[in-house]
Amino acid sequence: MIGHPQGHDPDELLASIVRITELRDRDHLGTSLAQTLQELTGAARVVLYRRLTDHAGHALLQPAALATPDRVTGSVALAGADCLPLDAHEGYRRCVTDDITVSVGESTRLHPVHAGGDGICGVLEIDGLAPSEQDEHLIAGFLRIYRNFMAILDDSERDTLTGLLNRKTFDRNIARILAH
Repeated sequence: MIGHPQGHDPDELLASIVRITELRDRDHLGTSLAQTLQELTGAARVVLYRRLTDHAGHALLQPAALATPDRVTGSVALAGADCLPLDAHEGYRRCVTDDITVSVGESTRLHPVHAGGDGICGVLEIDGLAPSEQDEHLIAGFLRIYRNFMAILDDSERDTLTGLLNRKTFDRNIARILAH
């Protein structure tokens, strides 16, 4: 656990970074982030929420990745999960609108998630952890890695002149849609 004085083995941390960035896929990136932070902090549950807007313009948070000590679930499996209306949950709303980490109760922390230059794209919820300063530093570092890698993915998926998805990304998205 990070909260213990001995900290983590640098090889373990590097292996975690490699796992997060090994595939060029947004869903895999989110799932790997949740799994890595759950394992490194010992949290009971880590949930990555994606920020969406419904047809009426209301902000929602959709579960995109879930990690517990017993299981890891990605966005495909969570596709039918209920979205949280951002305005109905004060802690989540503050996290997103004020761009701050928010404590909810004794052992839940909500962290804003950034993606490249697009502002806040979601919320990382960490449950069952009374975070130490080391934990918070580790979480903030992995969220920066996530943001930077999302920016790399954005740049690699779009044509710089038109801003449209490139052929490779278009083909991958069509294949994913047809598979489900």
